[in-house]
Amino acid sequence: MDSAMKVSDSALLCQIDTGNIKDTRRKYAAPILYQRNLAGIMKNIRLHQYDEALNKNNRNEMVFLKGNLARFGIEPFSLYDDIDRNKDPLFTGHAIVYYANHDSLAKSLIYMKLLRSQGYRKGEAKDVLEFLGKKMGARDVRKFSGANADSLVGTYIGDDSWFRRFRSCYLKEWSNEK
Repeated sequence: MDSAMKVSDSALLCQIDTGNIKDTRRKYAAPILYQRNLAGIMKNIRLHQYDEALNKNNRNEMVFLKGNLARFGIEPFSLYDDIDRNKDPLFTGHAIVYYANHDSLAKSLIYMKLLRSQGYRKGEAKDVLEFLGKKMGARDVRKFSGANADSLVGTYIGDDSWFRRFRSCYLKEWSNEK
């Protein structure tokens, strides 16, 4: 199509109006980009290039929102649902660390809970539980300095013993920061 349009635009005797074609291409540029990006994300997942898949997914979420792609009947891609469906704890672990390092601690905690539901043993999750507990504790002591740390951590994880290491690291951060 590009070459046909170039020929049409460059030939003085050609009477084909390419304006409608150009308008249509502009109209569908964002949905096309979004779908191409999704293909790239899926490829990254298949190749276990999880950080690249997460980066591309964040950029693609912006393409979806800025392009208002729901008006085309396109459903937003849910990376969380994809990870949940594929039961890939390695990818889940990458998502936890990725979002924690990008200051999306709430999203990171959601993926931590997914890791729990995937049957990941708490002993194997010790490092990531510590990492997230420390990150969230340090953030919350600055953000909610007058709050009760036990109550706050309880709102995140309840009384689930799987998160015991998270709880202890979270509370330790509060005592270290005060």
